[in-house]
Amino acid sequence: MNKIWSIAWNDYLLTVASRTFLISLLLAPLLFLGISGIQLIARSNKDLGDKVLVVVDRSEVLYPAIAEKAVKRNRGDKVLSGERGKKTKVGSRFLVEPYRDDFGGTNEIEKVLSEKVRNKDIFAFALIGMDVVHPGRGSDNKISYYSDSPAAYDLPEWLSEVANEKVESLRFESAGIHRRTVNKLQQPVSLDRFGLAEVSAEGLEKQAQKEDMVEAFIVPLGAVFLLFVIVNMSAPLMLNMVIEEKMNKIMEVLVSSAPPFYLMLGKLLAATMVGLTLATVYLGSMTALFLTIGEVDSIPGRLCLWFILFLILALMSYGSIWGSIGAACSEIKDTQNFAGLTMVMVIAPLALVIPVMESPGSAFSIGISLVPLFAPVIMLLRLGIPPGPATWEILLSLVLCVGFTMFCVWGSGKIFRFGLMAQGHRPNLGQVIRWLLSS
Repeated sequence: MNKIWSIAWNDYLLTVASRTFLISLLLAPLLFLGISGIQLIARSNKDLGDKVLVVVDRSEVLYPAIAEKAVKRNRGDKVLSGERGKKTKVGSRFLVEPYRDDFGGTNEIEKVLSEKVRNKDIFAFALIGMDVVHPGRGSDNKISYYSDSPAAYDLPEWLSEVANEKVESLRFESAGIHRRTVNKLQQPVSLDRFGLAEVSAEGLEKQAQKEDMVEAFIVPLGAVFLLFVIVNMSAPLMLNMVIEEKMNKIMEVLVSSAPPFYLMLGKLLAATMVGLTLATVYLGSMTALFLTIGEVDSIPGRLCLWFILFLILALMSYGSIWGSIGAACSEIKDTQNFAGLTMVMVIAPLALVIPVMESPGSAFSIGISLVPLFAPVIMLLRLGIPPGPATWEILLSLVLCVGFTMFCVWGSGKIFRFGLMAQGHRPNLGQVIRWLLSS
């Protein structure tokens, strides 16, 4: 055991002391810090200037309602926020103006007002058709909005909402129907989603809790994505560790000091510790980001513990496979025959995320979460979605993952022993299988 730990600690120190690792370690905190900084800069530099909207109302009935709504909005919390007497501007005012010249032709109006938009005299203009209230009377029944700022969606959305509200009221009035009565009849029934009520063996009742969609879906997806990123940054280190020492011709010395199984297990532990180091920094950075945006309560502590456990299993499972590839090959270019297959095995669980999320308790989801190569991702995902898998499923998944990892470490040690004798020879998959099956 001392030899295994010595190999693991030495490889771990060599890896974490490298410049490349330090850059990757600092990348996540810098990224999260940059996202937070960009959000703060964006908020502080938000365009709060007045937006002048010129309305050409051919219907001659909508402009007063639009102007009245604009005045109310400019006094509301979408524009001003804070205590009374200490209001702070948080949004742009919408200043609505009528078109004061003769209507003339549509093309002429478009040219005149478009020039005003280009000169920044106004922000946008809208042409309201004369038949918007009674669309069956003619084809001029639309509202056309013109602006040179297509990304500014707040003004056109507000205009559409206000105009449609007024048009509906006028249509109901003309039909002799009171709008309040219609609103009561059309009031939707809200649907709240809950989990299940529980009764313990002692007879204690636990009321059903309202489902949190962020906690039930977004957080598990984020945990799976983070696990995938860390595994793909750490597990391939096993390949580099083994290949590098074989190319430096020091493996013969190491093998004379420790059995191949001990050697591969030590390197696998080193790669796992590197992954846990990355996970510590990344999780800390994400927690700080969630604290900044006030969503830290959405992260269940139980899921964090399962994340660490399945991260260790994923690092050891995939790391052992990468180690087997390094044991079979003598040069980096030789690994191309096997690395593609390994990447497919790593990416394959992600293709099953959506079907498992839609039915986490199905026979397919249960079965696929027990497959060692899929278990770290799929079982972690199922643990994050209430009510979660049964205890026996979790235990069986853990046992199968550990057994698969030990088998891969044993196999990589055996392949490594034969690979040393085949230095300079590029192996194929069939030859590696023969090495594994030979006594």
